[in-house]
Amino acid sequence: MITNISSIMIFVNNQQESLRFWVEKLDFKVIKDVILDLKVRWIQLAPPNSPVTSIILYPKSLISVRESKPLPVVIFETNDIEMTLKQMKNKGVNLSHESLKSELGVYVMFRDNEDNEYIMIEHIEKK
Repeated sequence: MITNISSIMIFVNNQQESLRFWVEKLDFKVIKDVILDLKVRWIQLAPPNSPVTSIILYPKSLISVRESKPLPVVIFETNDIEMTLKQMKNKGVNLSHESLKSELGVYVMFRDNEDNEYIMIEHIEKK
């Protein structure tokens, strides 16, 4: 089952300037700032007392890479992605692909009835 909204993407022209704005002007805290590959810097921020929901500062320059399709902007979270995927498939939810692994966790993209795409993730805890 989906447990909460994990993150919402904000598309920015300059990640470093946007990071400075959210941290210095709005007192957001940095949750993650990692390079996923040579092109993608994943910057995840949250308000100081927010237990769950965060924002992702994603570079606008990479949007056109996906054939002009809008990227998912809402990221849902689950504690058990395989069980959640099974439930979603049984209810006829259209999955964009099977689950994939990254440094951030195991994730999948799914579509709603109007073909909007969303991400669902099960975070991997680093030990």
